[in-house]
Amino acid sequence: MRIGIFILFIFCLEVNAQSILQKGRKHVNTLAADNMFGRGYVHNGYHEAAIYLCKEFKKLGLSAGDGYLQEFTYPVNTFPDSVAVYLDNMKLKTGADFIVHEASGSDSGIFIPHYFSVNDLFLKLEPVFQPNEIVVVDPLPAKMHGDSVAIIQKRLERFNQQVPIIQLVNDKLIWGVALQAFPHATIQLKSEKFDKTVNRVKLNIRNKINPAFHSYNVIAVKKAKRKKYKDYLVITAHLDHLGMMGSGAIFNGANDNASGVAMLLVLAEYYAHRELKTNIAFIAFGGEEAGLIGSKFFVDNPRIPLDKIKFLLNLDLMGTGEEGITVVNATKFVHEFELLKKINADNNYVKQVKPRGEAANSDHYWFTKRGVPSFFMYALGGTTAYHDIYDRPEQLSLTEFEDLYKMIIAFFEQIQLTKK
Repeated sequence: MRIGIFILFIFCLEVNAQSILQKGRKHVNTLAADNMFGRGYVHNGYHEAAIYLCKEFKKLGLSAGDGYLQEFTYPVNTFPDSVAVYLDNMKLKTGADFIVHEASGSDSGIFIPHYFSVNDLFLKLEPVFQPNEIVVVDPLPAKMHGDSVAIIQKRLERFNQQVPIIQLVNDKLIWGVALQAFPHATIQLKSEKFDKTVNRVKLNIRNKINPAFHSYNVIAVKKAKRKKYKDYLVITAHLDHLGMMGSGAIFNGANDNASGVAMLLVLAEYYAHRELKTNIAFIAFGGEEAGLIGSKFFVDNPRIPLDKIKFLLNLDLMGTGEEGITVVNATKFVHEFELLKKINADNNYVKQVKPRGEAANSDHYWFTKRGVPSFFMYALGGTTAYHDIYDRPEQLSLTEFEDLYKMIIAFFEQIQLTKK
C-alpha cells in the first residue's frame, strides 16, 4: 500500500513538473513569436507584450493597485522601413550577413568603397571624402586593447560626419538599442561576405527617431493574508527586446528575455494560489535594453516602498542552464548567496551556482544603488544566440527551467523565514 502511495506521489510530481515546463514553453512561444515583432519599437510589438502580461496577471487575480501599467517615455532610434545592402549586384541578408548599427543614420544610393586598414586609422589624417564614397574598414584584431578600440571608434565617428561606414567583423553580429542617431549609415558586415574586388555598394537604409516612445513597466502584487505584514519580496524580469531591423529581420528575444518573463509568470501563478506571510510583487520592466530605463523610472517613482523590500530577484536568460547559473551581487549579499548555494547543494538543482560581484548589467542595479538587497540570476550553457536573429523559441532547451523554478521557490521560502 505504501509503495502504491509513493508511486502515485512521484507520478504527481512528474505531472506537475511537466505542467510547469509546458506553461513556461507556452509563455516563451507567445512572447517571442513573430507577431510580437521582437517586443520592440515597431508595429506595437512591446505594447502587445505588455497587454499579454496584464491579461495573465488579471487571470491570476493579482492586485493592480494604481493599474498594472506604469508609463514612461524615452527617445529611440528605429528602423521601421527599409534596410538593404547590395555588394555590386548581390543583395545581403539583413541580420545574417550584416546589421546596421543601432545608432545608424540614413543613406540611399550607390557608393564607391574607400578602404582603410586598422593601422590607417591610427594615422593622424583627416581625409575629405567625396559624397559618393563609403568607408570600409578591416576587422579589428580580436585581442586589441580597449583604448585602441576607442581611438578607432572616435575616428570612424568623425568619418561618419561625411560618409557612411562599413565595419567588417569576424565575430558574430550583435545588435542593440540607441537613443540617438549618427549623421550617416553605419553597417557591421561579416568579413567573409566582402572582398576588395567589390566596385560599388548600394544602400537603402532609413532610420527614424521616435522622440518619445511610450513604454511601460507591468506591475502586479499578491498581498499577504494579514495586513500587518508590510514587507515585500519582489521578482523582476525585463519584458522588452530589440524589435525589428527593417521589414525582414526580427530579433525575437526568446532567451533574452521571454524566458525570464516566462519564469516570472509561472512563479506568479504559484504564489497567486497560496496564502502568504509576505507580500510579493512581480515587475516586468520596459526599456532595459535601452539602458535600464524602466527600472530607473520605477525606483524614482516606486509603486511599493523601497525600504519595505526584503529581497529582490531579477531574472534573465532562463532558457538554458546546462552549466548552472550566475548570481550577480553574490559577493555583496553573502548570507543570501550561501543560502542559495546550500539549497542547490541539498537538492542538486543545477550544476553550479557561480558568484559574481556587483554589476550594472540589468534592472537589479538601480535597486541595489538604493539599498535594496538584490540578486540578478541568469542561466549558463546551451544556446549561444544573443542579441541576434537566432534567439528564437525553437533554439531554447529550457533544460533547467523546472529546477530553477523549484530553487527560486525554496530560496524565497527561506528568505521569508529570516529577519530583514
